[in-house]
Amino acid sequence: MKDFINSRKLLLVVFVLSLMLLSFTLVSCAELIQSIELNTIFKDLSANIEKNTLDGFRLEIYHTPSSILEWASTISVDDLIKSDPEKYFVDSVTLTKYYDNFGYLNSDGLVLVKESSKLQARLCYIIFNEKNERLLEVAFCGFNNSIFVNGIEIEYDERFINFLKPFVPTEVLNWRFIYEK
Repeated sequence: MKDFINSRKLLLVVFVLSLMLLSFTLVSCAELIQSIELNTIFKDLSANIEKNTLDGFRLEIYHTPSSILEWASTISVDDLIKSDPEKYFVDSVTLTKYYDNFGYLNSDGLVLVKESSKLQARLCYIIFNEKNERLLEVAFCGFNNSIFVNGIEIEYDERFINFLKPFVPTEVLNWRFIYEK
């Protein structure tokens, strides 16, 4: 009987360890997939820019000051756009003048967040190509000052704000104060 109980304990320990290993593997795979997706997003953006030299591209920027939106657990990009935000539209002629700013938009050094949060969009921008396809959607901010790039949450990175500087008033870029500790 003692051997039977010991073998059940051993089986239980092996089972628990297997579950832990499986969960670790799944988390690691999810992070790898998100990293690959980020690389693909920026490679596709670069390929589109090189191929089309921004002809037909447009940039749409949506911003709502924190004082206007009521606090909600989540505010999606679509919620922000529907909320009658400040809107800034940049055509391909203007984008071409700031062609070098697209150099900011790459996946080098981006860090996925360790603990995901919910998006409470106050500021977002979307880059469309000549076929009206969304190439890049960047939304600020998660509850931990994170940024969502095409739905993938990353740690705050100044380059995504730097890209916007020529296109919006300075006060639009001061969104981070909301969650500063």
